[in-house]
Amino acid sequence: PQKVLIVPFTSDKGLCGGVNSYITRAVRNCIKKLQAQGKDADIVLIGDKGRAQLRRFHPEKIVRSATDVVTPGTYALASGLASELIASGAASDYDAV
Repeated sequence: PQKVLIVPFTSDKGLCGGVNSYITRAVRNCIKKLQAQGKDADIVLIGDKGRAQLRRFHPEKIVRSATDVVTPGTYALASGLASELIASGAASDYDAV
């Protein structure tokens, strides 16, 4: 794939700093590997903590974000988010999600 959409899920509140840091570090590493291969990536963030952390490193890659998402996550929530991404053009604009 030449253009990839990365959709990380992080928390909206504190007390998960280690988890959020791990997720954002993995996203940064993924973007670095894709760029080394000559590929492009965009990010759609779920959760305020991930948005705050990734905004410092890759603000130009963040195309959309969602905060205050209902927790705990359910299949209906994931399905709704996926449908919204597809409706906004993710299926045609990206080679991989």
